[in-house]
Amino acid sequence: VEPLKALGRFVAYGVGGAIVLAIGLTLWVLAILRALQTETGSRLTGHWSWAPYFLTLVVTLVLAALIARRIGAEKRKSGDRR
Repeated sequence: VEPLKALGRFVAYGVGGAIVLAIGLTLWVLAILRALQTETGSRLTGHWSWAPYFLTLVVTLVLAALIARRIGAEKRKSGDRR
């Protein structure tokens, strides 16, 4: 019974951490978008109104690639080749 309790705690903390991280990253990406929209003045308006969205998407994809690479590094380091 103890191993199952420990596994349940491990999963609960993992899910809780993933939810908090997802909310934090979402707010961070929205902050980047809002900053690009407000702090660039009239430069990114009109025909360039798509640029803040594109730049935010690029930042998000780079962040996702870095996270995926880091996860892969942990698996390579431990020797797990699944």
